[in-house]
Amino acid sequence: MLKKRVEFLQTFILALMKILLIEKCARDFVYSRLDYLQYLSDKGYKVAACIPFPKISIEVSFPIYFYSITKPWLIYGAIKTFRPDRLHIFRLLPILFGVFSKTPVVAHTTGLGLIFTHRLYIPMRPFFYLALIRASKIIVQNSNDLSFLKRNLTLIPGSGIKLGKAESISKIPNVFLSAGRLIWEKGFSTLIKAFQWYKSIHPEAQLWIAGLHVRKHPHKIWNCTLKKWSKIPGVTLHFDLENIDLLLMKASYYVHPGYYREGLPRTLLEAMNHSIPVIATDIPGCRDLIENGVNGILAPANDSTEMYRAMEKVTQMHFEKKSMIKYSKEVIYPQMEKTYQLCGSTGSALS
Repeated sequence: MLKKRVEFLQTFILALMKILLIEKCARDFVYSRLDYLQYLSDKGYKVAACIPFPKISIEVSFPIYFYSITKPWLIYGAIKTFRPDRLHIFRLLPILFGVFSKTPVVAHTTGLGLIFTHRLYIPMRPFFYLALIRASKIIVQNSNDLSFLKRNLTLIPGSGIKLGKAESISKIPNVFLSAGRLIWEKGFSTLIKAFQWYKSIHPEAQLWIAGLHVRKHPHKIWNCTLKKWSKIPGVTLHFDLENIDLLLMKASYYVHPGYYREGLPRTLLEAMNHSIPVIATDIPGCRDLIENGVNGILAPANDSTEMYRAMEKVTQMHFEKKSMIKYSKEVIYPQMEKTYQLCGSTGSALS
């Protein structure tokens, strides 16, 4: 009885907390974080968000503060104005700016990104480590990202997806779908080359790429390359991700060809939730989701030949459906919320 009363009291105190969520991408905030903040608000938390200036209107019942990469000090203005009890910061760059606040920080890494993908960014790694040392709690999304951090860690597999049975829409035979930001690290060039070999044997095959333009990204795919790809027989480019659910319902297979260090690729999770046979590169995050040959196929990154072979295999194999419950919002959101209770005084994550 006493234990239940203590748990009730802890829950009540937590519900009085003020949570400021900081995100690097306004679009990801709308599609991936907004529901979580609404979940917290419904539980009695006072919540606010700090995001880059968006290109779309956002209507919410809680305060939103804006910043830009060129004006990061606006993050501190939001902290000073809202006076949160906890900072929940997504992605590496905002973490670098936010951890120097006196407020306890939950540093939520959604993968290690370009900093741990390219040698060019090696000089930035000490700043990343310094930021994590100051974080009170660190969330990682896959088992591999646990390997270089020692303390204050919580493994939470993803940011939460909506479970549910897909609408009954007829699949289009031999259609491969891939989605993501239009940067080179997403591996679309490897997939294009593999698809051309595949289509030479299977003329009816199609490849749909749902790509999000990132105009200011240093590794964006050039427009001339995109125009060249769009002229390849069987290749269709969709320059937004808003209709991704409809594309997933129609496609026969999903391919994740990237070598970018993500946490758990969200669209790969969505594809598996739609029970679509999947191919993914054999990299951290994807390995956590796919058991090769059982519920999907893993292929080496940056290898068009092996990707082509995987495309041939996936059309001939029967895969087990993996339970997606542990990746659902109903399971993930309470796990993220619990980190605020575990987030005590600042300690070292690397010692």
